[in-house]
This record gives sequence, C-alpha cells and structure tokens, in this order.
Amino acid sequence: MKLNQLKTRLILSIVIGIIAVLIYNSLLAQIKPSNVIGFSNILNALWKSIPIVQVFLFSSVLSLIVISVSVLFKKGKFKEVIISVAIGLIIVVTSSILEFQLNKKRLGYFTLDTAQVIELYEKVKKDGDIEAIVKLAVHPNLPDSIQEKLSYSEHMEIRRNIAYETESEEILIKLSSDKEWEVRLAVATNKLTPIETMHKLQIDKNEDVKIIANSIIQQRQ
Repeated sequence: MKLNQLKTRLILSIVIGIIAVLIYNSLLAQIKPSNVIGFSNILNALWKSIPIVQVFLFSSVLSLIVISVSVLFKKGKFKEVIISVAIGLIIVVTSSILEFQLNKKRLGYFTLDTAQVIELYEKVKKDGDIEAIVKLAVHPNLPDSIQEKLSYSEHMEIRRNIAYETESEEILIKLSSDKEWEVRLAVATNKLTPIETMHKLQIDKNEDVKIIANSIIQQRQ
C-alpha cells in the first residue's frame, strides 16, 4: 500500500474517532434525551442500564485515536508517541471530569424534596423553560396533581416524556389517545401501561406504534 493511501485511511480513522468521542460526550451529557422516542430511547436506556457499553465504546474510541496517531507518525520518533499518549490522556481526563460533574448534578436533582421541586417548577414555568419542564414533569417528588396538569400541555415533548415514564395508569390511558403518534408510542413503551390499552395501540393508525405495541405484548406474555 502506498504511503499516501495509508495516511489517508489513518487520517479518516482519526476523524471518525474524534466524531465518536463527541457522540460519547453528547450521550453522556444526555442532551435532550426526552426529545426522541423509539430506537433513540432504546439506545438511551441501554446506555443508562449497561455501564459496560460506555466503557467498551469509550475504550474503542480511545484506542482508535491513539493507535492511529502513533501509526500515522511512525518514524521511530519519541515525540510523536508522546503526543499520541497525551491526546489519549486529555480525552480520558476531559470525559471523566464531565461525567463527574454530571453525576453530581443528577444526584442533586433527584434529592430535591417536594417543596423544592414545586419551587423549581414554578420558576422554570415562569421562565418558559420547556426543556426543564420536560425533565421536572417526571421527577419522583413532583405532586401527582401537577403531572396530571402537565399531561394536558400543548407541548408534545412534555406529554411524551410523561407518557414514557409516568406511573399513573390514568394518565397513560388518556395519553394513549394523544393526537401525536410519538406520545402514543411512548405510552406503548411504558411497562405500566394497562394491557387493555396496549391492545388498543395494536391497531393504532401509526405503523411504528403498532409494531412496538405488538412487540411489548409478546414480551409480556
């Protein structure tokens, strides 16, 4: 193989590795995780529930970049090896710091008591922060009455997140008839959705909703 062809392929692998790192950090940061349903939410659930997936992907990305940089500049020079190792260390340290900070924020978020959740909800509601409301709508210490009101929200993202995580059968039954198919799909993925409602979703007008409902019903049997 010609040297130029080798370099081109290795440069491409480095670029792919960097893109993968960015994707890793985006998933780690969980940027708007409630704005996607279906495959993306399955991926998000997998990401949360199986830490080894994170370790495997991140290790693969790190190895790809370090090895690619080393081979690309392989001329027996100590300087290039140091550079490649430094790149790897920077990636590890940066991602570790990010994960530590995010874990602190998540821990603080879930330790809010009911009064604090209500206070925060009123603030973000006044500010019109829809993304924050989406997250607070399924907070474990949010009063049921507020979640019930939010299930009527004009913002589909809020209704969808509630449908995906609520423990209220009444809300799930109501949202199973939502005008947006993404919300109905979220209802189908909720393990607490009554079986009668799941049968209704089996004949939904949206093909994706029907497929998911059929799949979930088969798993329950």
